[in-house]
Amino acid sequence: MFKSIFSVGVAASMLAATPALAATTFNLGGSSDDSVVKVFTSGDLSLVAAGFTYSGPPSGFPNGTGDVIDAALHQSAAGIGVCPGETGAFCNQVDSNSGDNEGVLFFLADGSDFALSSITFSIVDDNDTLQLVGLTDTGTVPIGFSGTIAGGLPGTTTTRLSNGTYRVDLATGAFQGFAFGQQRSGADGFRINSITVAAVPEPASWAMMIAGVALVGSTARRRRRMVHA
Repeated sequence: MFKSIFSVGVAASMLAATPALAATTFNLGGSSDDSVVKVFTSGDLSLVAAGFTYSGPPSGFPNGTGDVIDAALHQSAAGIGVCPGETGAFCNQVDSNSGDNEGVLFFLADGSDFALSSITFSIVDDNDTLQLVGLTDTGTVPIGFSGTIAGGLPGTTTTRLSNGTYRVDLATGAFQGFAFGQQRSGADGFRINSITVAAVPEPASWAMMIAGVALVGSTARRRRRMVHA
């Protein structure tokens, strides 16, 4: 599975019903660079991105079937994509023009579960699709959409920012990580320009926060009683 391929080492379980913290946006565009793994930092959070390819049809992606191998990410001003030996326009996009289907995996460096609230795609054609899955301890959960990015994906709010650039606002549950692919072979492809996530504290952290709030409330009540005594 994806975790073992990239040695994620994330042990947290899915917390889909747990409230999320404030959203953090990571801008993924930058100067031209190639590496299998890239780390983006915003505030106190670090987002790790890893590229991969897999054999078989795009429909094999949600279940992690086929041979999954790591592949180089390519970064440019337009964002990141996957570039397994490609050249020209096919490089730096998530596509299947190299013969294998490509994908990008995201997870937080501290191992926290997190949700997705917004994604910006650049250099998107009218026929480009998105396939998205969440990662858990036991495998992958399809979150994919049936439709095109430019046409507006069902269950999301899609905003055209400029020619070929779209922001997709959505609300996912919290997972250990997320993997991006595309639904169809051939001409499908996109760059991921930015991603907005909401980290979710571990259960122990929530317990400490709740206990802290309860302590503050108890102290405030005692002070009020002292004032009125």
